[in-house]
Amino acid sequence: MGHFDAVRARVRSHQLTLLVALAAAAQFVYLFAVHPSRPGVRTPLGWWGFIDQKFYRSMAEDFANGTLTGRHFLYGPGYPVLGAPFAWLGLSDPFVVPDILSYAFIVSGTAVVAERLTGSRIGALLAAGLLMLASPLAAVNVIHWNSSVSAAAAVAVLLLATQPSPPRRAAPMLGLLVGWTFSTRYLDAVFLALLALPALLALRPWLRSWLAAAAGCAVPVGLTLWAQYRVFGSAFTTPYSFHIGANGRTEQSLSAFRLGSVPRQVFEMFVSPQFTGPHHGGTPYLWSMLWMLAVPVGIVIAARVWRAISWAYAASAILGLIFYNAFVAGGGTALQFGNVRYVELWLPGAAALAAAAFVALGDRLQAGSARPVSG
Repeated sequence: MGHFDAVRARVRSHQLTLLVALAAAAQFVYLFAVHPSRPGVRTPLGWWGFIDQKFYRSMAEDFANGTLTGRHFLYGPGYPVLGAPFAWLGLSDPFVVPDILSYAFIVSGTAVVAERLTGSRIGALLAAGLLMLASPLAAVNVIHWNSSVSAAAAVAVLLLATQPSPPRRAAPMLGLLVGWTFSTRYLDAVFLALLALPALLALRPWLRSWLAAAAGCAVPVGLTLWAQYRVFGSAFTTPYSFHIGANGRTEQSLSAFRLGSVPRQVFEMFVSPQFTGPHHGGTPYLWSMLWMLAVPVGIVIAARVWRAISWAYAASAILGLIFYNAFVAGGGTALQFGNVRYVELWLPGAAALAAAAFVALGDRLQAGSARPVSG
């Protein structure tokens, strides 16, 4: 078999994945073109007038010019650095290319994970459809949020963890993904590390794998700490120490988190913010993603195939929900500001698990209808 025949065979074997990726990219381009917050549609600045997006762009331009300053260094560098090459090239939107690629990867990678879990292409298409057509994922990512890095990293971890034979470089790749997530959203790295733990524990030889993972993680973490040292004078001073609320609290202080508010804010986030206090704009998660009710069933189903991975996902998601709903900016108040980014890391896995639950339901119904009628 010649080189081109091998390439053609490889493309054919991944045909569904490629088609899903192309469909996701086309959806992103369409939403980008018609989004009301796109610069020049309603206002000249559009989403560049939003606080987070304004500073992502400023940081990308600083990276492109080689001059990162404390004036703009208000978020982790892991996302802005992706836009730096395109800012250097002069693109007015330096994040559109990275976000198209990450969204296409998130959706197509989720389809692959769902196909491995369900053993069917129907499961793959269901999972991709849930993300593309029954979630706000695309609409949120079009606006450019750094949580897209966390979601893409989570998909990459799940792809590595569910492979029958992990690649030789799985350990440093897992470490790099956790480190890059740290560089982007800091504490998201903790939740991703928990998700990656079963895959890392399964690698052999154990010591070499852990050292390789540590080396992979150390690269983005080290660069991030170095950047913080250069700009702030201390490697351990993060940009969030300069996010100061109206009450004078910084976002990285313990006073910005209240465990007692978790039940109320989870209710606001998933069910409705209308019953617990002031009315807030935005759509609660179950309004736009009712299929999330099937996720616990999917976890039970997945535990039969990937026991450790399933429970690691559940533990990571629960800890993440507690953390982000203890945060003062969580809950229903932030629904109007696209706070789906607070759960974006777990959305791809949730779609694969829900697809598994729906496929199992379909199989059961089909088996019941095929059962012969007695009498």
